[in-house]
Amino acid sequence: MTLEKISSLFQIKKEKHLLIIYDGYWEDIGTIDSYYHANLSLTDGTNCLDTYDEKTLLHKIYHLPSPMVKDSVIKHSVISQGAIIEAKK
Repeated sequence: MTLEKISSLFQIKKEKHLLIIYDGYWEDIGTIDSYYHANLSLTDGTNCLDTYDEKTLLHKIYHLPSPMVKDSVIKHSVISQGAIIEAKK
């Protein structure tokens, strides 16, 4: 789709705009349920965003501590930097 076709679909005011045409992974996370399921799909690695792909533009470098996990059993999970988990199950 060209920029002209896209701009014809919307009323665009004469201001600065940025348009990025992206044909990779996309998921609507407009509800709590859809946000939950999109995050849950990251744990099984199927039909989801590949957060381990170095070519993905969504990477940012954060200087957070490593996750701290105490007395916990964790299966099929993604644990973010800076997380503190203290649970038996």
